[in-house]
Amino acid sequence: MSLTFILGIDDGKHSVRKILSEAVRKKIDIISITDHDTLNGSFEAIEIVNEEHLHIKVTPGIEVSTKNGHLLVYGIRKEIDMGMKMIETIEIARELGGFTVLAHPFEFYRHGVMGLKYFEYVFEYVDAIEVFNAKSYLNFLANYFAKNKKPIMAGSDAHNAYAIGWLNLSWYKQQEYV
Repeated sequence: MSLTFILGIDDGKHSVRKILSEAVRKKIDIISITDHDTLNGSFEAIEIVNEEHLHIKVTPGIEVSTKNGHLLVYGIRKEIDMGMKMIETIEIARELGGFTVLAHPFEFYRHGVMGLKYFEYVFEYVDAIEVFNAKSYLNFLANYFAKNKKPIMAGSDAHNAYAIGWLNLSWYKQQEYV
């Protein structure tokens, strides 16, 4: 199974339809469009997939701009207000049944959570940490602090259709050996 997370249709160069077309062409199984502070891209993608019977699944997602940095939230169908504290945003996301991921930590130039002390504080609350972002220079820091302590995520951070597939995640059925 191949999974990709696409960020930024709201500030990207291509339509949701074009993003889906490219994802299907590249044989991606699951996609999440995580626009900044809106679920519109996800909802549009779900509508197109259903109307056109495309062979791809869409997980609704959003990248919330909190007071303390960006937070990815997957699996919700109601938008979360931007500008709140990170912990408050995480609590609301959980109430809505969401899965939370700390986005591109330590990247002060992209509104990532800054500072080791705050990272350690918020680390206890999020469900996972984004340790690989295709546009990040600081993946190594997030990976170092999250390693073996939290589930980890990766994202393509594609802002156009052609960047889809910069990062794919693959899962294989785990075999049990006796």
